[in-house]
Amino acid sequence: MNKQFVSAILLLTLNTVLLAQNVISPLGHQFRHFILPASQNRTVNYGFYPLSQPLTKTTFIQPITDTTADNSISNRIFNNDLAIYKDNPAHFYVNPLFWIEKKQSLTTDSAYITNTRGIEIHGNIGTKLFFSTTFRENQARYPAYINHIVTSRRVVPGQGAWKDFENGGRDFASASGILLYQPTKYLSLLAGTGKNFIGYGYRSLILSDNAFNYPYFRVSIAGKKWNYQWLTAQFQYFGREYYYYHYRKYFSAFAITYKPFQNLEIAVIEATVWNNMLNNSYTAKPPLLFYVPLAFVNTAINGLNVGNNSMVALQLCYTFKNYASLYSQSILDNYGKNNVLFITKGIRYGIQNGIKISDIFAQNIPYLHWFLLSEYNLVSPYTYSSPNPAGNFSHYKQELTHPLGSNFTEWIVQSRITYRFFNIYANYQIAHTVSDTTDTNFGKNIFLVNNPLLYSKISTNSQIADLNKTILKNSVIGFSVTLNASTGLQLYAEIQQRSINISGVTNTQRFINAGITTKLENFYFDF
Repeated sequence: MNKQFVSAILLLTLNTVLLAQNVISPLGHQFRHFILPASQNRTVNYGFYPLSQPLTKTTFIQPITDTTADNSISNRIFNNDLAIYKDNPAHFYVNPLFWIEKKQSLTTDSAYITNTRGIEIHGNIGTKLFFSTTFRENQARYPAYINHIVTSRRVVPGQGAWKDFENGGRDFASASGILLYQPTKYLSLLAGTGKNFIGYGYRSLILSDNAFNYPYFRVSIAGKKWNYQWLTAQFQYFGREYYYYHYRKYFSAFAITYKPFQNLEIAVIEATVWNNMLNNSYTAKPPLLFYVPLAFVNTAINGLNVGNNSMVALQLCYTFKNYASLYSQSILDNYGKNNVLFITKGIRYGIQNGIKISDIFAQNIPYLHWFLLSEYNLVSPYTYSSPNPAGNFSHYKQELTHPLGSNFTEWIVQSRITYRFFNIYANYQIAHTVSDTTDTNFGKNIFLVNNPLLYSKISTNSQIADLNKTILKNSVIGFSVTLNASTGLQLYAEIQQRSINISGVTNTQRFINAGITTKLENFYFDF
């Protein structure tokens, strides 16, 4: 055992760079947005993450020093994994995880601390089995707009349940683990506890990585120009306190992808939260139809209006010039006359349109990378909701898709310029939505019961409501220094402004944030 430990330490200082290693694709936006479908395998759906095949790190990592000299000290430090252990056929790569931040309010003169330490281990056994696992331990204090969600829902966004820590602080932990087995080029199996993301942009209107980790199983079958994926997952819902009984709720998604050309990807998708939750049984099993691995069978039998909470979607991505992508999502959650909820006339739907540009200058100016994303999202009232809140599109008291729930329009612009170690970035978000209360339900809060008899005011159609109108604006300008390209380890400092206007009354907050973080995963606080 001691000899193995010494060998691992020696490999940390002596081993060659392994940017060509195959790994499970990370969910972090900083990596995912640089994977363009046009330059990749036509048998893979590049709008469903983690991808169904391993990728070489050179696909999504922008080295910050010269990689031609494999044994250079700078290459080992700035581009590589922290520790590498190889004992064929097994390869292990180890990295630390950090998010240590001080958030200083310029409005109230209060300070908030996030202290996350963790470890990430990934690798492979042979050429067909790949794995990735993470563990994080956290303590944090949040400003009021985040703490309201943390307190009312008993969870930290994307990171699970918490317990009290030193006068208003939160103590919480999370773990994930994924196995990817690819016996042939055309068949892949993924299993573990983690997150999935369906889409090409910053948000997903079908399934995002907004909520906490969950157990899932995924099958991918491919042909020369097409890909078929079947995802099953188990979510949890707790209606009162976290330490009460949890309901088990089951989810499935199908994605059929076709690539008529190298630069065009088209997918039709069906996603369902199954109705085993509607009888309020803690141990209810999913119906037999849940186990049928055939797309659109449930929709064909039950439709969208009754029974299970289902949606269908169309997803498109067109890549041009090898550096830019146009993408879109369209979802349909209900149609026709009033359904059994008696609450929404017309249809419940969502639309996303976006463009992202990456590495437009990289071929002419080494180490210079520019990323730009512009994205518009719209979701109609009551989308994702259910007659029983336990049957909505949620897990661990968080939305599975968008943190704003439904009944909103949103525009997001993000830009980042990187040269070697140095990054300048700016993000802007503006959202028009509404504010639901215990006595009103305008279709924003998907956790409210969909029964109009319980409220004094509701939204009577599928348009974005003007009552209790809310305008949310978030903007961030920052500078960071990359310490390791493999994990996105960065020192950063940024200025943040958040303003929210509810029925004409505006509350504006400004913060200075500084810290060190890794970028392998995403956590969303822009609500």
